[in-house]
Amino acid sequence: MESRSSLKSTLALHEFPVDTPLSYSLNEKVDWPKALLEELNEEVGSSERNGFSSAISIRLEALRRRGQALGDYLLLEGEVWAKYITRCIMSFEIMEEILTIPMNAVVIPRIRQRSMGLEEATIFFVDDRERDLFFYDLKVDVAEIVHEYIYLNKNPYPKKSSP
Repeated sequence: MESRSSLKSTLALHEFPVDTPLSYSLNEKVDWPKALLEELNEEVGSSERNGFSSAISIRLEALRRRGQALGDYLLLEGEVWAKYITRCIMSFEIMEEILTIPMNAVVIPRIRQRSMGLEEATIFFVDDRERDLFFYDLKVDVAEIVHEYIYLNKNPYPKKSSP
């Protein structure tokens, strides 16, 4: 399956064909992953980043499904990898941190949230797997879903290794 190198941050579900998986391989050359990387790097001013590098890679497979109970829904599987610049909480020294995050999400219509009693749910079992649960109204905000994965998995207390 061919991997696409561009994906809008917000999409209407009808932009995905039903039952046809689409693969995406994104990096900081795409606007919204670039913005996510800039947000990860915000602890360190751009003038202080000399000698350090940062990058982001987002690999996604999107599959639109249609079910009687759920209506149209989207499965997102893949991985987010990021190397970003931050500060050690102990020494305040600049350091690089690496994140590798598997993604396994289902995005269902928000109208089903209440009718199915999912107001407090974060996990949903669909297509024979437990998946992280997200909702959409008119559009699916892929960038926001990736953002949530990053910030739920980012180390809040980065600590530089002793030499």
